[in-house]
Amino acid sequence: MNANYFPIPENELDRLGSLYDLNLDYTQLQDDFKDLIYLAAKIAGTEVSLINLIDTYTQWTISSHGMHTRQMPREDSICQYTILENNHLQISNLSTDARFKNQSFVRGPLNLRYYFGIPLQLEEGKNIGTLCFLDQATHRMGKERINYLKIIAKEIVTRLKSYSKIDKLETQLSDCEQSKKKVAHDIRSPLSGIIWLSQVLEQQNTDPGESLQYIQMILQSSRTLMELSDEMLSNYRKSHQDSSFNLGMLKEQLLQLYAPQTLKKGVALEVIILQGENFSLRHKSKVMQIVGNLLSNAIKFTPTGGNVYVIFDWQLALGSHILKVTVSDSGVGMSPEQLERFSNAALFSTPGTQKEQGFGFGLPLVSQHVAELQGHLQVHSQLGQGTSFTVILPQEEIGA
Repeated sequence: MNANYFPIPENELDRLGSLYDLNLDYTQLQDDFKDLIYLAAKIAGTEVSLINLIDTYTQWTISSHGMHTRQMPREDSICQYTILENNHLQISNLSTDARFKNQSFVRGPLNLRYYFGIPLQLEEGKNIGTLCFLDQATHRMGKERINYLKIIAKEIVTRLKSYSKIDKLETQLSDCEQSKKKVAHDIRSPLSGIIWLSQVLEQQNTDPGESLQYIQMILQSSRTLMELSDEMLSNYRKSHQDSSFNLGMLKEQLLQLYAPQTLKKGVALEVIILQGENFSLRHKSKVMQIVGNLLSNAIKFTPTGGNVYVIFDWQLALGSHILKVTVSDSGVGMSPEQLERFSNAALFSTPGTQKEQGFGFGLPLVSQHVAELQGHLQVHSQLGQGTSFTVILPQEEIGA
């Protein structure tokens, strides 16, 4: 097989959609799988075992044993070939395989030789990543061991699905709480009017009979409802101050995930929050996917010595809160023809400044996610002068 060939599954867009629908936080899963990844390494008899998830640009290692690694470019990975398989992929000697013999993990200090990978399959044909094993010594995995490892791979998928379901339930609960907050907020104005009117009528009424009793009943009921709405709003603010995900946390995660890529390439990355650092962020995972894809794209097309900026701004426009995200770079920019293809949602890809492989799915997925969140996406670019993507997302103000 040609060493410059980079495989893309036929159902790549659906595969990526399934991965992103899980809404996983890649920074929080290491401890959740350390028992399975340790057991898998012992069964396989290898020095290294990894759980990898593969998105548009990057292979993310969400749990590892025997090797400290968090990520690598997708085109440099072995597992990009494993996700094409229905069964498994075994390579006895990486140093004799034209696809991998010049990679740093083969030629460098790691001196890896053996690879065995099992695809993590959500459903038939949708492989979101791998359970893989590496060693400096060559092996030949027997059938019984392979069967045991496939059981572990299925358990990994089951856990990932469970985490996704929990996340969706928490989102639904948050939406219910948000609806309660809206109702509590919306009834305050008419209640205030009723209370004020009742107080005026009570003061003006000189008849101590039945009509005054009705006025006082209305006044008392309205005050009770007002107290209930105050309690709902207070409880809502307290719960979200304790558990919400805000822009400050998002900034930390972006730096944790993407700083290694920019450091390796010699590109300066800066994440700036103009306003709203402590405001709670809705749709955390989808926002992360949008910004992550745009950031990976910017890194890819920015040469060594260049700059990449991510700027967040929480704004009030026409009475509604919006999150404005700008991802800009000092890279190669896009031609008018490329901009037109992007605006028409056409799939296209060009190599990065260091010949990084492009798969053409990142920006269409960004457009899809922005549309799902009822947002807007704009792009400004010029050849030789860089590119700037701006995303506008409606947000609810749920606490500061």
